[in-house]
Amino acid sequence: MKNNTKILIANVIMLVIGIVMLLFGFNETTAPMSGMLTGLGSALSLSAVFWMIRVLYWYSPSRKDQYENRMKTQNIDLKDERKIMLRDKSGRAAYLIGLAVLVICILVFRVLHALNIYDIGRAFFIFTGVFVVFEYLLGIIIFNIMSKKL
Repeated sequence: MKNNTKILIANVIMLVIGIVMLLFGFNETTAPMSGMLTGLGSALSLSAVFWMIRVLYWYSPSRKDQYENRMKTQNIDLKDERKIMLRDKSGRAAYLIGLAVLVICILVFRVLHALNIYDIGRAFFIFTGVFVVFEYLLGIIIFNIMSKKL
Protein backbone atom coordinates (compact mmCIF):
# COMPACT_ATOMS: atom_id res chain seq x y z
CA MET A 1 0.00 0.00 0.00
CA LYS A 2 2.90 2.37 0.58
CA ASN A 3 3.93 2.19 -3.08
CA ASN A 4 0.33 2.77 -4.10
CA THR A 5 0.16 5.94 -2.00
CA LYS A 6 3.54 7.19 -3.25
CA ILE A 7 2.50 6.67 -6.86
CA LEU A 8 -0.79 8.51 -6.33
CA ILE A 9 0.94 11.42 -4.56
CA ALA A 10 3.54 11.70 -7.35
CA ASN A 11 0.80 11.71 -9.98
CA VAL A 12 -1.27 14.31 -8.13
CA ILE A 13 1.84 16.54 -8.01
CA MET A 14 2.43 15.91 -11.72
CA LEU A 15 -1.21 16.75 -12.45
CA VAL A 16 -0.99 20.03 -10.52
CA ILE A 17 2.24 21.01 -12.33
CA GLY A 18 0.57 20.15 -15.66
CA ILE A 19 -2.46 22.26 -14.89
CA VAL A 20 -0.28 25.20 -13.83
CA MET A 21 1.68 24.89 -17.09
CA LEU A 22 -1.59 24.80 -19.04
CA LEU A 23 -2.79 27.95 -17.29
CA PHE A 24 0.46 29.75 -18.10
CA GLY A 25 0.24 28.43 -21.67
CA PHE A 26 -3.22 29.87 -22.15
CA ASN A 27 -2.14 33.21 -20.67
CA GLU A 28 -1.55 35.75 -23.44
CA THR A 29 1.45 37.37 -21.71
CA THR A 30 3.51 34.22 -22.32
CA ALA A 31 2.77 34.18 -26.07
CA PRO A 32 6.22 33.04 -27.27
CA MET A 33 6.19 30.14 -24.83
CA SER A 34 2.47 29.35 -24.97
CA GLY A 35 2.75 26.47 -27.42
CA MET A 36 5.46 24.72 -25.46
CA LEU A 37 3.75 25.29 -22.11
CA THR A 38 0.43 24.06 -23.44
CA GLY A 39 2.01 20.94 -24.92
CA LEU A 40 4.03 20.10 -21.81
CA GLY A 41 1.11 20.85 -19.53
CA SER A 42 -1.23 18.65 -21.57
CA ALA A 43 1.30 15.81 -21.62
CA LEU A 44 1.93 15.98 -17.88
CA SER A 45 -1.75 16.25 -17.00
CA LEU A 46 -2.92 13.43 -19.24
CA SER A 47 -0.04 11.19 -18.21
CA ALA A 48 -0.85 11.74 -14.54
CA VAL A 49 -4.57 11.09 -15.07
CA PHE A 50 -3.92 7.84 -16.97
CA TRP A 51 -1.46 6.64 -14.31
CA MET A 52 -3.95 7.40 -11.55
CA ILE A 53 -6.67 5.48 -13.41
CA ARG A 54 -4.26 2.58 -13.90
CA VAL A 55 -3.27 2.53 -10.22
CA LEU A 56 -6.87 2.72 -9.04
CA TYR A 57 -7.89 -0.03 -11.49
CA TRP A 58 -5.16 -2.53 -10.61
CA TYR A 59 -4.99 -1.89 -6.88
CA SER A 60 -8.71 -2.37 -6.28
CA PRO A 61 -9.40 -5.35 -3.98
CA SER A 62 -11.45 -7.16 -6.61
CA ARG A 63 -8.44 -7.38 -8.96
CA LYS A 64 -5.84 -8.37 -6.38
CA ASP A 65 -5.36 -11.91 -7.76
CA GLN A 66 -5.13 -10.69 -11.36
CA TYR A 67 -2.57 -8.06 -10.33
CA GLU A 68 -0.43 -10.58 -8.44
CA ASN A 69 -0.44 -12.96 -11.43
CA ARG A 70 0.49 -10.10 -13.73
CA MET A 71 3.37 -9.02 -11.48
CA LYS A 72 4.69 -12.61 -11.26
CA THR A 73 4.63 -12.90 -15.05
CA GLN A 74 6.30 -9.50 -15.43
CA ASN A 75 9.07 -10.41 -12.96
CA ILE A 76 9.70 -13.68 -14.78
CA ASP A 77 9.87 -11.84 -18.12
CA LEU A 78 12.31 -9.28 -16.72
CA LYS A 79 14.67 -11.97 -15.41
CA ASP A 80 14.42 -14.34 -18.39
CA GLU A 81 17.93 -14.64 -19.89
CA ARG A 82 16.63 -15.22 -23.41
CA LYS A 83 14.53 -12.06 -23.32
CA ILE A 84 17.40 -10.07 -21.82
CA MET A 85 19.63 -11.16 -24.71
CA LEU A 86 16.91 -10.37 -27.24
CA ARG A 87 16.35 -6.90 -25.72
CA ASP A 88 20.07 -6.19 -25.91
CA LYS A 89 20.35 -7.33 -29.52
CA SER A 90 17.18 -5.55 -30.65
CA GLY A 91 18.27 -2.37 -28.86
CA ARG A 92 21.63 -2.46 -30.61
CA ALA A 93 20.02 -3.09 -34.01
CA ALA A 94 17.52 -0.25 -33.48
CA TYR A 95 20.36 2.03 -32.38
CA LEU A 96 22.43 1.28 -35.49
CA ILE A 97 19.46 1.71 -37.83
CA GLY A 98 18.58 4.95 -36.02
CA LEU A 99 22.12 6.25 -36.51
CA ALA A 100 21.96 5.49 -40.22
CA VAL A 101 18.59 7.26 -40.51
CA LEU A 102 19.96 10.27 -38.61
CA VAL A 103 23.02 10.56 -40.85
CA ILE A 104 20.90 10.39 -44.00
CA CYS A 105 18.39 12.93 -42.67
CA ILE A 106 21.11 15.33 -41.56
CA LEU A 107 22.61 15.21 -45.05
CA VAL A 108 19.21 15.70 -46.72
CA PHE A 109 18.26 18.60 -44.42
CA ARG A 110 21.68 20.21 -44.89
CA VAL A 111 21.46 20.01 -48.70
CA LEU A 112 17.90 21.39 -48.69
CA HIS A 113 18.99 24.25 -46.47
CA ALA A 114 22.17 24.98 -48.46
CA LEU A 115 20.22 25.15 -51.73
CA ASN A 116 17.53 27.37 -50.13
CA ILE A 117 14.90 24.82 -51.09
CA TYR A 118 13.47 24.42 -47.61
CA ASP A 119 14.07 26.08 -44.26
CA ILE A 120 14.08 23.36 -41.65
CA GLY A 121 13.18 25.33 -38.52
CA ARG A 122 9.84 23.75 -37.59
CA ALA A 123 10.48 20.57 -39.56
CA PHE A 124 13.45 19.77 -37.33
CA PHE A 125 11.28 19.62 -34.22
CA ILE A 126 8.64 17.55 -35.99
CA PHE A 127 11.35 15.21 -37.29
CA THR A 128 12.84 14.84 -33.80
CA GLY A 129 9.49 13.83 -32.33
CA VAL A 130 8.74 11.41 -35.15
CA PHE A 131 12.25 9.96 -34.85
CA VAL A 132 11.81 9.21 -31.14
CA VAL A 133 8.58 7.32 -31.85
CA PHE A 134 10.24 5.58 -34.83
CA GLU A 135 13.18 4.45 -32.70
CA TYR A 136 10.89 3.05 -29.98
CA LEU A 137 8.65 1.19 -32.43
CA LEU A 138 11.67 -0.11 -34.35
CA GLY A 139 13.07 -1.64 -31.16
CA ILE A 140 9.74 -3.40 -30.47
CA ILE A 141 9.47 -4.67 -34.05
CA ILE A 142 13.04 -6.00 -34.08
CA PHE A 143 12.50 -7.65 -30.67
CA ASN A 144 9.36 -9.42 -31.93
CA ILE A 145 11.08 -10.59 -35.14
CA MET A 146 14.10 -11.90 -33.23
CA SER A 147 11.84 -13.55 -30.65
CA LYS A 148 10.03 -15.52 -33.36
CA LYS A 149 13.29 -16.58 -35.03
CA LEU A 150 14.94 -17.88 -31.86
